[in-house]
Amino acid sequence: MQSIEKSQQQAQEILKTQFILIKQLIEVQTTGDNHKLQKIIDTSKQNQEQIQELQKEQNIAVLEIQLLQEDKKEFNMVLKNQKQQHSQEIAKLNQDIVQLKDSFKISLNNLQNKWQSKCNDHEQIQKKNDSLLQEQAKKLKQIQEQQTFELENIDKILKEKENQILLIEKEKREQEKEFLIKQNEQKKALLVKKEPQKQTINNIEDINQIEKDVDILEIQLRWKNISDQGAQYIGEGIKELKNLTNFNLDLYISDQGAQYIGEGIKELKNLTNLNLNLWQQKQFYPINFLDFVTNILYLVIIESLPKAPIILAKQLKSQRTLQI
Repeated sequence: MQSIEKSQQQAQEILKTQFILIKQLIEVQTTGDNHKLQKIIDTSKQNQEQIQELQKEQNIAVLEIQLLQEDKKEFNMVLKNQKQQHSQEIAKLNQDIVQLKDSFKISLNNLQNKWQSKCNDHEQIQKKNDSLLQEQAKKLKQIQEQQTFELENIDKILKEKENQILLIEKEKREQEKEFLIKQNEQKKALLVKKEPQKQTINNIEDINQIEKDVDILEIQLRWKNISDQGAQYIGEGIKELKNLTNFNLDLYISDQGAQYIGEGIKELKNLTNLNLNLWQQKQFYPINFLDFVTNILYLVIIESLPKAPIILAKQLKSQRTLQI
């Protein structure tokens, strides 16, 4: 198509040149100018060459047009074939759709028939169940009436048994009360006759020999060199003396030792009399040691003597003893 347009453009230029040559030839005939005539001849030759070239291009354009026409025919054939194929495919799809519709209708009818059959079966089963439920309700009512009658009889029996049990328990409580009265009288008699048990410890090694039911305990270890571990040993030993009422302690002690002793005294719930004679280990502790130890013991054993008041008296003598 581009070559055809180009040929048309060149043809217009050649026609324009040819018109100019004819006009110039007329002028030459009038004037007789040879130079101008030669120029017209040269231009005519060039114009002839262009005409020949244009003819070649026109031939090529004709061939291209023929090829395009052949391509168009081939395209039309392909398009026709595709249309036919498309029409066939559409017809096949329409046929498939019709078959699917028929198949779906058949399946739907079968499904509806199946569900209808199931619904009918369910109705029959429901009717049977309703009938069974009615029969069971009648039986249940009969059983409930029977149970009510039996429960009334059981209540009567239980009430009679309960009265018997209450009577037995009442007699038992009266017997236990009489037994406890006699037992308390015997305990009082034993307490009147019993003398307090007293024990004195002069060596740290004898702590484990303290009787568990001792009433009065004296620990005299002033001249013994008791370490913090020894004080802890003493504190652990006196924790078990649940019957202890009187406790006298005389020894050198440190602040840590006072803590251990205080923890032991705190466990003596029956303690009514406490006498502490504590000596400072001067080589290890400052001058305010007594105040410090007093505070420790007070905080530790303040709750250990619920049966008697506690009096803390500080005696700042040369030996720095503490009595509570």
